Amino acid sequence: MAYLGKLGDFINHHLSGHLCFAYDTPQEHIAVLTPYLLEGLKRQARVIYIADIHPAQEILSYLWRKGVDPERYQAGGQLLILNRYETYIRQESFDPDKMVDFVQSEIKRAISEGYSGLVATGEMTWALRGHPGSERLVEYEMKLDYSILNNKSICLCQYNRHHFDLQLIDEVMAVHPLILLGNRVFDNPYYLSPRLYHIN
Repeated sequence: MAYLGKLGDFINHHLSGHLCFAYDTPQEHIAVLTPYLLEGLKRQARVIYIADIHPAQEILSYLWRKGVDPERYQAGGQLLILNRYETYIRQESFDPDKMVDFVQSEIKRAISEGYSGLVATGEMTWALRGHPGSERLVEYEMKLDYSILNNKSICLCQYNRHHFDLQLIDEVMAVHPLILLGNRVFDNPYYLSPRLYHIN
């Protein structure tokens, strides 16, 4: 398993990536999401956080604790905090293709507005709330992985181990080329490329 560096350094030196973050404690969440958001902003990327079990104010507090005023970035449009109804469940159901299209459109919009790219992250617990189409979660992860190769975007998918069963976490981790252990990024030795499944 190749070590690619700390998360902040990875964001600074890579133009694209699809990372899986499975965590157990609030402390782990803070330790990873704080540098993820900060480095995305420093890189002059548009930063999107899709919240679910962590309220928006809690996420913004991660930045406040580091002496960064998130409201300045929100007011300028660089930092967006969205919810599942604005992203994954926009029409009362989940469609992987429509969500991938949403991500692609946000990448294009960020670049057209002068940002270096898109740095996005989503709490995946929305998939456990019984919305129609939620059973297509792994399909979505595969299609997202295929769509963001080398396109100036980094996407971090968050899986809270206390909510997801181990089998599902294993399945979603297998379709992420990069995994986080602590705040360190590694190549995933168990990665299964979407090309093996003819995803397009």
